[in-house]
Amino acid sequence: VDVMYSIILSLTSKLVFCHFSLLTLSRVLAKLGKKDRGHINYRDSKLTRILKPSLSGNARMGCICCISPSMQFSEESKSTLDFASR
Repeated sequence: VDVMYSIILSLTSKLVFCHFSLLTLSRVLAKLGKKDRGHINYRDSKLTRILKPSLSGNARMGCICCISPSMQFSEESKSTLDFASR
């Protein structure tokens, strides 16, 4: 039971960090899309720190978002479409 709890806790913490990184990336991309950007904080997650050289500068960027046609994943698909429409 302790081993299983440890595994579940480890997976949960990894999912939380993954979600936080994607949320931070979403914030950075939203700021990059504005004309008045202000300060863009790339240091909030490892993902945005890694992508900073690719995201900053005068380059154009595209983002490919994949969704599932299954009703089982409708909430995730809606969330992905909301993200892509920004």
